[in-house]
Amino acid sequence: MPGTAFSAANWSGYDSASWTPASSVTDFSILIDVSTLSASWKAAVQSDGADIRVTKPDGTTELAYDLIDWAYNEGAPTGLIRAQYTGASGTSALAPRVYAGYTLGTAIAYGVSEPYGQYNAYDSSWIDYRPDGGQTDRTSGRTGTAGGSVTVGGATGKILSATTYDGTDDYVSIADEAALEPSGALTVSMWLKSNQTGNKVIWEKDANVLSMQRAPGDEQLKMNVGGAGAEIGSDADAASGLWDNSWFHGAIIFDGSTSGKAYIDGVDDTRATPNPMSPTFSTGPVYIGSRGGSYGFAGDLCEIAYHDGERAAAWIAEERAQVNSQSTFWGTWAWTTAADTSHPWGIHRPAFHTHLRR
Repeated sequence: MPGTAFSAANWSGYDSASWTPASSVTDFSILIDVSTLSASWKAAVQSDGADIRVTKPDGTTELAYDLIDWAYNEGAPTGLIRAQYTGASGTSALAPRVYAGYTLGTAIAYGVSEPYGQYNAYDSSWIDYRPDGGQTDRTSGRTGTAGGSVTVGGATGKILSATTYDGTDDYVSIADEAALEPSGALTVSMWLKSNQTGNKVIWEKDANVLSMQRAPGDEQLKMNVGGAGAEIGSDADAASGLWDNSWFHGAIIFDGSTSGKAYIDGVDDTRATPNPMSPTFSTGPVYIGSRGGSYGFAGDLCEIAYHDGERAAAWIAEERAQVNSQSTFWGTWAWTTAADTSHPWGIHRPAFHTHLRR
């Protein structure tokens, strides 16, 4: 059965908050922590979250959205909303609306493949996205196979849950398919926390290996692309504190030719003289937490995103910012009732009747 079609007139109201991009970003995936929404929104929403709808500030242009890890919790819901903000954002303040409270009965959630459903909350550049750092991809529903003693989503993440890898035999493997093969350029990003030493694999696809390295004078996030010696890396800095057992955001971008960039906490931290790259893309699984069972990573991972193509520097910075601090990114969410939608000053005029005397 299709999801209940949206019309603002049939919803009791919405929450809105303002986001001002530092630079223009195109087709940005906004993230909203449900726990930060207003008390009025939480009181209005259905217990299963099926009446949630997201629009642009006009209250008409719907945005495809994904409801992640929803839990009603007796009127104190938790979860994440990802919504595809289609088109270029510009640099002016934007205020998407999150509607709740269907007034004509019980709303039905959109199906995952419907135009405004889960899978369409991610543009075609998203290859794979695992917010809890583990088994289930949100862009298509593909699952991974957990190895060792890994408990997917069993740890506290930077935002909601994360997965802890023990550095010995833990991993998640994702069987190869055509959709996992990038066209050439790629972006891999995630939040991670570790105090491990050595050279350990975080993520691998074919011969493309994203790893952390911690040794005296050489502490960095790096990616070997197409074989040994061809790598993108962050600046080798023993004092950078990357591996001090606190959360940080890391991203590696490969341009599909001979170079790339490394971002640490949303800032370009690429080494001045990266090695030249000779890319090789072939069939093979994706591994998270090890390289086929070796060089195991010990620490926590969440918000693992794999993209076909280069994400812009502004896109990486905004993605990092919204996970790092929802209150800084969005400010305070405020509720507007349906009545206020048509009467912006809150004035409700009674109907006027003219009586003719005969």
